[in-house]
Amino acid sequence: MLKSLVLVLAMVFILWDWYETRRMSVKIRYLTKPMATALIWLGLVLHLPTMSWPVWLFVVGLALGLAGDIFLMFWGESFFKAGLASFFLGHIAYIIGFLASGSVNSPGWALLMAVIPIVIVAFFFRIIIGKVEGSLKLPVIAYSLVINLMLYMALLNIFRLAWGTTATILSIAGSALFVLSDSLLAYDRFARLPGPPRNELWVMITYHLAQISIAAAVILRFAG
Repeated sequence: MLKSLVLVLAMVFILWDWYETRRMSVKIRYLTKPMATALIWLGLVLHLPTMSWPVWLFVVGLALGLAGDIFLMFWGESFFKAGLASFFLGHIAYIIGFLASGSVNSPGWALLMAVIPIVIVAFFFRIIIGKVEGSLKLPVIAYSLVINLMLYMALLNIFRLAWGTTATILSIAGSALFVLSDSLLAYDRFARLPGPPRNELWVMITYHLAQISIAAAVILRFAG
């Protein structure tokens, strides 16, 4: 009963946050934005039977995403850096979680998969990094590298038999959506003409779908 209630509330707050994002209702989103992620986190915890080392890492990673959500609700470079740091550490937790969740078969093919994140990083550098100025440049570069490393670790689930087909697809989809979400956010902040954010709704849609997909993948892998 509690699990079902949490899932329903999570969907309510996610859809509510999308609606308020479209309306640019900043004050209401101080409630809807963190509550949506908090409920995804709670849903993940409730569906996991044990807290093994890899599971604990994914739980911590999502909690750091919640902290990042809160920091990014406030304007100012210091809050942006704090949010960036929270998500950076969250992706590190996801990376270690993937590494600890099963061995990789076919190392040659696994190495070839690195082409995908390398291409994405090259495209990101070409479009966005040149527009980042001052003390933010190095953190943004580091963040772009770590989130694409997280995507690569998810891609390697193809060669981790313990993950299974559905969990693998969800983990890759979630990681790819995370990259897309943060790329849209970075483009809005650094690469386009000044003005109100144009991609914020899509940033939130892809972000929530990313966290949901990763959480679902972890549940299938460790509780399925």
